[in-house]
Amino acid sequence: TDGGATWVFTPQSSSLFMQTITFTDSHTGYLFCDDGIILKTTNAGASWLNLNSGLPATISLFSGCFTDSSTAYTVGNAGTILKTTNAGASWQPQPNLFSGSNVSFFSVYFVNSSIGYIVGTAGQILKTTNGGTTGLNENITMDEMFLFQNPAEGTVSLAVNNIKSVAIINAVGKTIKEQHFAALTKQ
Repeated sequence: TDGGATWVFTPQSSSLFMQTITFTDSHTGYLFCDDGIILKTTNAGASWLNLNSGLPATISLFSGCFTDSSTAYTVGNAGTILKTTNAGASWQPQPNLFSGSNVSFFSVYFVNSSIGYIVGTAGQILKTTNGGTTGLNENITMDEMFLFQNPAEGTVSLAVNNIKSVAIINAVGKTIKEQHFAALTKQ
């Protein structure tokens, strides 16, 4: 209530590993956790209700994003993407290129109710332009990629399509190696 000037510890009697929290208003919030657990509060965190995500305990949910007070997305390991349109009362799996794989999605963000992005392991970036109604399958390309840890040790491998060039730049900004590639043409 004071813009973050002070923080009050709210003890929980749970051993849950909570990954992220988001609020849709000053009283209604959601916790996305390991074991496929989603918790909801309607009293500013005084108590939490366990929502049924329908996920097995092997799934960790790392991020959640609401586009309005009823519609949200959450992402996790094994290519997991869930969507709710009823404020968390039920969650539906969203088909995507990586469903059931070893790819983990770590963050989901929607610019508006239609355009959303998901990022995950191995440089995966998914984009939807229709609120995920036909699945989040558009694996977008990047003009630039930054790889950390810099300096990297050992071997670094990249698997990309339609890349124009790769540059290795040291920690002080000097280009160490640069390789340009010819554009691919269909025949």
